[in-house]
Amino acid sequence: MTIPAISETFASKASHVRDFVEAAFEGFRDHSAIAMVSVPAPLAAVESLLEAVPNEDAVVWEPPEGTAFSAVGAVETLRGEGLGRIAQIRDRAQALAPKIRLLAETEGVPPLRFFGGFSFQPGAARFEPWTSFGEARFVLPRFRYSRSGDRAWLSITARSEEIASEGARQHLLSATEALWSSLRASPSARRGAAPAVTGREETTEAEWHALVRAIVERIGRGEFEKIVIARRSTLSFDRPIDVLDVLSELSSSSKHCTRFAFRFGHGTFVGATPERLVRRAGLDIETEALAGTNRVGDATRAAEMLESPKEREEHEIVVREIVSALSPVCASLRHPASPEVRVLRHLIHLTTPIRGRLTEPLHVLDLVERLHPTPAVGGVPTRDAVRFIAGHEQMERGWYASPIGWFDASGDGEFAVALRSGAFVGSRAYLYAGGGIVRDSNPASEYAETRLKLQTLCAALHVAQ
Repeated sequence: MTIPAISETFASKASHVRDFVEAAFEGFRDHSAIAMVSVPAPLAAVESLLEAVPNEDAVVWEPPEGTAFSAVGAVETLRGEGLGRIAQIRDRAQALAPKIRLLAETEGVPPLRFFGGFSFQPGAARFEPWTSFGEARFVLPRFRYSRSGDRAWLSITARSEEIASEGARQHLLSATEALWSSLRASPSARRGAAPAVTGREETTEAEWHALVRAIVERIGRGEFEKIVIARRSTLSFDRPIDVLDVLSELSSSSKHCTRFAFRFGHGTFVGATPERLVRRAGLDIETEALAGTNRVGDATRAAEMLESPKEREEHEIVVREIVSALSPVCASLRHPASPEVRVLRHLIHLTTPIRGRLTEPLHVLDLVERLHPTPAVGGVPTRDAVRFIAGHEQMERGWYASPIGWFDASGDGEFAVALRSGAFVGSRAYLYAGGGIVRDSNPASEYAETRLKLQTLCAALHVAQ
């Protein structure tokens, strides 16, 4: 069967899309291979795919600039655990890469990508809400929707044995036709009033103050330079949380952040993070230091942050440690001498962009392994700080403050730090926020900072802080 030409004009009906995909799959019998075919798709809210397929593994990845993605289903799932979990994911993906075939390539389509993330540290994802996530999990999606500017594509990925089976292939084609049609449909009306809060559990302010004072004392004794501690606010509602509602709210309120969602099993991890961990494109890399926080205000408040010894110390520790981690693998590494102020909806941060060029094309996961956890979410010295966090925080972090993102078969990729985030399981929301403690930290101010950081998701849930 001859593959028909396809373009935005040709892909005007779901039946045309089905014919194109069927023709691309026809005759493909490459044993043990994985094939991907892509077609132009209508412009839609990136999370529309999750609404069409509500019960399978799913991903939303929408950075402030560049291509946005959503995905449902999994052709392959990569898992890792223990101290070597990042390298395990890299090695398993590299073993799979030679089996991937792109059929009837469509101009402009992003290459095949794995989406997922890691727990903050080994052993940090044993209990609810993290039992379905594990310590490292990445999916090669069955269906992927990608949108860049005024263009969008639907990509379908299948194993050779599925394509060879008449029944499996027809099921795949029918699902493709239905998904493409759902992207053309008008978005569903929002579901009405938000669920009501029926309960709240969280670290008390007194407990938090005691912990901050203990950390400041140990920093004063020279045991640490910085420790980032976090707390969790667990909210119970009178009915299940509509994750699509939350994502929709975040879309309008977090325009300068990376909006994300990972739905695995019965849980969904959602957030809008302002912090990039690392991006690799060939030999070029980008990262940033994001540390130092205050409430949004006028220009005076931003100036006060830039002049604050406490905020500058906290920020400069992060810059120093990121540069130290990347310098051994970079031919060049550059950043401005002074931080900038980034203004978000509720908060302002100090940020320093850092750019470099690798001496050789290391996989982006090798860079993730070098950087995580940065002092913006862990501390200094890193190992001792992480050990302290595990022993003193009153919950498991799970994927909070962890590396989340994507990578492709060539080792390019982009990862963010999973901040301003929470995990939803049924009618319960587990919301996380933290703060960096240095020698001049004030317990009351640090607690107030965590309240500010929780506002991102509380506002999306229509919950008062």
